[in-house]
Amino acid sequence: MTPEPGRWAATFVFGRTILSLFDSGIDDGARHAYEIYVNGHRRDPIYIQRHFIPSVGGYGDNRFAVWGGSVSVFGSVEPSNYRVLAHSEPILAIYRIRDGWCVVSELSVSLIDETCKAVSSEMHDEVIVSSSWHNGILCLEDFEKRHLFFEVDEEKMLLRIASGDVIRHRDQLDNQK
Repeated sequence: MTPEPGRWAATFVFGRTILSLFDSGIDDGARHAYEIYVNGHRRDPIYIQRHFIPSVGGYGDNRFAVWGGSVSVFGSVEPSNYRVLAHSEPILAIYRIRDGWCVVSELSVSLIDETCKAVSSEMHDEVIVSSSWHNGILCLEDFEKRHLFFEVDEEKMLLRIASGDVIRHRDQLDNQK
């Protein structure tokens, strides 16, 4: 599991799982292949958009997501097929929610179920540059420094714009820094 000199490689530990990615050097012009190992066992390679370094999220002890550009790959520790999803815009972050995933992209937020079907989505009119969670509220900041707040109903897989009380609470958090 040693990469060739000059090729990208990284190892991530989440819970009790080790996930390693290695640049395979295989490129078809639009996508680039990465070798993936889970707990030392080689899995099928994953493919993400060319010119993007993979981002990785590890969730609990058994779920992970790898993304680059507008392609996401969802997997688990158990040997199984990955679920690959093409998005309409570049992905900023992927968060695990109860029965799926919360995907923050350049202009939207989507809730994706375990079968990789978009269940709920909200579009924005400006590029989202950062995301974080505060007390169960998804907080986004756009290129114009505007803040957006979403409540995520994980049971019903719904996104709702957060109330003014939540927004005031976030302002209080920001003022405490």
